[in-house]
Amino acid sequence: MALMATLFFTAMKTSAQLPDVILRMVEDAATDGSGENDASFLIDHYQALLEQPLNLNTPDPTNLEESLLFSSFQINQIVRYRERYGDFFSVHELSSIPGFTRDRLEQLLPFLSISASTPSDNRPAKGFHLISDIKTGWPLSQGYLADSVAGEPAYAGSPIRMNLRIKTGLGRHLSMGLAYQKDPGETVFLDARPQFVSGYIELSGRKCMKKLVGGSFRLHSGLGLVTGTGFNPSLSSFSMHQMKPAHIKPFASVSEQNFLNGLALQLQISRTDLISWISHNRQDLSLFNHQSAERISDWEPFFRNEGLHRTGTEIGGTGLAFSQSAGIILNRKFPHLIAGAMVGFERNGLSARGLDSLSLSESTSPLHPHGSVFFLWFNNKTEIFLEMALSGKYRQAFLSGITHRCNDFLNATLLFRSYSPGYDGLNPSAYATGSALQNETGPGILLNLYPFRNSAITYTLDYACFPRRKYRMNVPSVSFHSKTEVRYQAEPVTLLITASSKKWEANPVSNDPGITPVRLLVRKRLGVRLSLQLTESVIWNSRIEISRYQNGPTRDEGMLMLHELSANLSGKTAFRFRVLMFGTSEWDNRIYLYEPGLLYDYNFMACYGRGSRFSGIFRFRVTESLQTAVKAGITAYNHVRETGSGNDLIPGNRKWDIGFQIIWKH
Repeated sequence: MALMATLFFTAMKTSAQLPDVILRMVEDAATDGSGENDASFLIDHYQALLEQPLNLNTPDPTNLEESLLFSSFQINQIVRYRERYGDFFSVHELSSIPGFTRDRLEQLLPFLSISASTPSDNRPAKGFHLISDIKTGWPLSQGYLADSVAGEPAYAGSPIRMNLRIKTGLGRHLSMGLAYQKDPGETVFLDARPQFVSGYIELSGRKCMKKLVGGSFRLHSGLGLVTGTGFNPSLSSFSMHQMKPAHIKPFASVSEQNFLNGLALQLQISRTDLISWISHNRQDLSLFNHQSAERISDWEPFFRNEGLHRTGTEIGGTGLAFSQSAGIILNRKFPHLIAGAMVGFERNGLSARGLDSLSLSESTSPLHPHGSVFFLWFNNKTEIFLEMALSGKYRQAFLSGITHRCNDFLNATLLFRSYSPGYDGLNPSAYATGSALQNETGPGILLNLYPFRNSAITYTLDYACFPRRKYRMNVPSVSFHSKTEVRYQAEPVTLLITASSKKWEANPVSNDPGITPVRLLVRKRLGVRLSLQLTESVIWNSRIEISRYQNGPTRDEGMLMLHELSANLSGKTAFRFRVLMFGTSEWDNRIYLYEPGLLYDYNFMACYGRGSRFSGIFRFRVTESLQTAVKAGITAYNHVRETGSGNDLIPGNRKWDIGFQIIWKH
C-alpha cells in the first residue's frame, strides 16, 4: 500500500495523503484502546513531512531524529554513508545501506527528498502557512434544541466547528505556530478567551542552543516508556514508530490533550543533548463522584480529558485545577551506543477558581517524582535496548528488547515490558497510557520476513498479564494478541491480507448486582485491502474486513466493505470518493476506520450497527499560493430510527456533514 501511496503523492501534491502504513497504525491504536490525541499528533507530524519532505542530505543528524522516520541505527548508517560517499543522488540509494529493506524504503519515500546540503546557519527562512476550515452537520441533535423544562438548549453554542492554524518563519532562526479550535456545541469565546488555543515561539540553531520553545510543546525521550513518542499501542507499530533520542517538538495542533505549556530548552554540546523544561497546564474537572467533604491531595483522577465545554456542567468544570511539571533530560551519543537519563517532578492541585468553587481554603499539592534511565546499543546487525523508570517511591516500569537483522530476508524483535501496579508515566506520558497498556507485564515478538520479490510478511505475537485492577476488571487478568500481515507490491497492484486474533479476560457490564463472573472474550478478524493504479492519476482502493466476536454464549459476526476512487483531473483539481458499508451488533466488535478529510482534519469512525456511508472530497488549487477543499458525507443506519443518546440524540437514521477549507501558503 505504501507504493501506491507514494505514486498518489507524486501525482497529487495538491492533496497529499498519508501512506496506508500510517493510517493502519491509527486504526490499530483506536482498536487497542488508545486515545485519538497521540494519533492526531502523529498524523499532524507526518502530514507536515508530506508537505515539506525531509532533505536526506541535511547536515544535522538531529533533523533525522526529529523526523520520527528512522531508528538510531539507521541514522548512524546514513551519517556514515554520507561521510564516505558524500551526498545522496537518489533516495533509492538507501536500499544499499544496512537496515533499509525494500518494503521499509517504500514506506519512507513520500517523506524524503534529495537536494544539495546546506550549512545549517544559511538555511532559508520558513514561509507563511494559514489553514482555516469550517464544518457542520444536520439534523441537529437534542442538545441544540430548547428543553421543555429549562427553556433553553443544553449546548451553549452552535453546531459549527471552526479550526484555524498558522505557521510562519520570523527569520532564519525564529518561527511560530498557532492553532485555534471551536468544537460543535461550544461558544466562540469562554470567559473572554478562545475555547482552545495552542501555539509556540521557537528559536533554533544558535550555536550550542539547539532549540528554545516558549508555549506549547511535547517531550520525546528514551525508548517510549515514560516521555517517549506516545504511540506504541502494540508491537505491530513498534517497527514503524522507531525509538528516539531526546528532543522537543513544538506543538500547534487542534489536538487538545497530551502536551505541555511552558518553557523548554535543548542544548547540544558535541555528542551530548541536554533538555530542561518547566510547564503549567490548566485542567478541567469532572466532579461527578466527588463529595465536598473529602480531603483530596491528588486531583488527577478527576481531570477531564475530552476537552469539550458545551453543557453547563462541562463549562462549570473549566480551569478548576492545574498540573505542573519540570525536569531535566540528559542524552549522550557514542559511535554504537546512546544512553540517557531523566529526572522530573509533577504536581497537581486546585486553582484559585477551583478553591472558590469547592469552598475550600487550601489544596495540598504534593510533588510526584519521576525518573528513568535507558541505553541503546547497536552494530550492523543487532540493536539491544533497555529502559527503567520510577514513578513515586514504589512504582516502577521496565522495558527491554533486542532487534536482530538475520539477513536480507528476516529481521526479528523480542520485547519484554513490565509495569508495577499503579505505575503512571510523566504527563504527557507515553508507552504506559491507555486502558489497554497501563500496568501490564508480558513479552512480545515481531518478525519481518521478505520471502519473495515484491512481498513481505509481518507477524506479531503479544502476551500481557494485568496483575491488578484495570478497566472493567477487579481481578488479575491476561490478554493474548497475534497478528499476521502479508503484503504484495508490484505495480500497478498492491495487496495486503491481515489476520488477527485477540483474547482477553473481562467481567462485562451486567444488570445483575455485584461483580459479574470473569469471561474470556475472543475477537478474530480477517481483512483484505487492494489498491490498483488504473491510470497515471487514478487509483482504486478496496477493503473488506470480517470480524467474529464471542462473549461466552454470545456471538456476533461483523463486516466492513469499502471502495474508494481517487483522481487528479488536472494539475489544479483532484477528488476522492468513498463508499462504505458495515454491519456489527456488539460494541466490542466495532471496527475502527480512519477517514481522510480536509487537511489536518480527522474522522475516527467506529463502525457499529448496520449501515452505510458515502463521502467525497473535492480540492481545487486557485493559485500557487491558494488552495480550497470541500468535503461532504452522509451516514445512514438501517437498524435504528434514531441515532445517538442523551444530548447527542438525533431523530431519524441519517446524518449529514459538510466542511469547507482554505489553505494559503506564501
